[in-house]
Amino acid sequence: MLSLPSRPLAALTTPGPLVLALLYAFEALSRSLLLTIIPLQAYALLQDAGKVSALYTAVGLVGMGSSFAIPALIRWTARRHVYRLGGLMMILSAALIATATLGGQAGGMLARIFGVACLNVTFNLYLTDIVGRRDLVKAEPLRLAFAAGAWSIGPFLGVWMQGRWGLGAAAAASAACAVLMMLYFTHLRLGERVPRVAQLPPVAPWPAIRRFLAQPRLRLGWVIPFGRSCWWSVLFTYGPIAMVTGGAGERAGAALASLANLLLFLSPLLGRVGARLGLRTTIILSFIGLCASTAAAGLVEGPYWVMALLLVGSLFATQLDAVGNIPFLRAMRASERPEMVTVFRTYLDLSDLVPVAIFTLLLQWLPFETVFLVTGASMLIFAGFARYVPRGM
Repeated sequence: MLSLPSRPLAALTTPGPLVLALLYAFEALSRSLLLTIIPLQAYALLQDAGKVSALYTAVGLVGMGSSFAIPALIRWTARRHVYRLGGLMMILSAALIATATLGGQAGGMLARIFGVACLNVTFNLYLTDIVGRRDLVKAEPLRLAFAAGAWSIGPFLGVWMQGRWGLGAAAAASAACAVLMMLYFTHLRLGERVPRVAQLPPVAPWPAIRRFLAQPRLRLGWVIPFGRSCWWSVLFTYGPIAMVTGGAGERAGAALASLANLLLFLSPLLGRVGARLGLRTTIILSFIGLCASTAAAGLVEGPYWVMALLLVGSLFATQLDAVGNIPFLRAMRASERPEMVTVFRTYLDLSDLVPVAIFTLLLQWLPFETVFLVTGASMLIFAGFARYVPRGM
């Protein structure tokens, strides 16, 4: 059982699963307000899904390379400063995207990628320091449940604010949420929980990558969330475009993203289902469900049928959100946390990069529906990898 302070106000200031969930919720709201706006604005600027894919690919490559500087930043300064840097990057990203220019779009996307990387690495370090290994199966669904409101409301709210008051209003709201996140983080004073590791000299990323690749359980712990995150990346990038090109409009694209994220409220329940069935069975069945629903979305006609099938897929993806990171978190060694978490989180950068790179090529010759057919088929590959999750995990 996760122990929470008995007094409500103490629970909001005492480091633990609840505090981490609230902190992540602020971050999620800041990100979600621009989640649908970014691909729709890129499509409006470029007027071609293939060119949008190329833009995402270029930005993703630069962003992924820059993320490997994060362990050195943590060791040279302090973990709390890197977290704040991530918040500042989110504010800069919103300001650049508000310019509604191609240069601002690219710069804003790049700042967003680096900011999310800073926040993700430091958040996972705090998570593994504060929450016990056996409590992760309950703490992770709690975090997702608290973020569910942000991810459900934010995508549609951002598009609505843009239509009502302009792009600047949505960007300002995103920046304001990042400010609130930083203020709450400062108030918590989480500090540095692993001073011995933090004082070690900085290391280059390549030795960390070699050590990561040398550990089979870490490799497997990376592959599973990579597959899940690829699916979400396709949904949030190409789902809104499918709604626009199908004639349903931008608000339908925003509604798709919001409704898909609404399922995050089920994370605690799905986490318990995963604990009952076992991680391996849960992960395999979820990837098979993603395969069937996503491939079907590429075969049907009409944007609302596509939306319905992608929402079915969102249920399976949410199940993977609830349990998919646990194999890695349980396999990671405490002495290597900064480097291993940084290498691990490359699944986020690569899941944004690999699909758009593939579809940059495929969409030059094949119809748009290929996006969902190829994505659905790829989920079977990840179901095959999931067979190697240990039975007792």
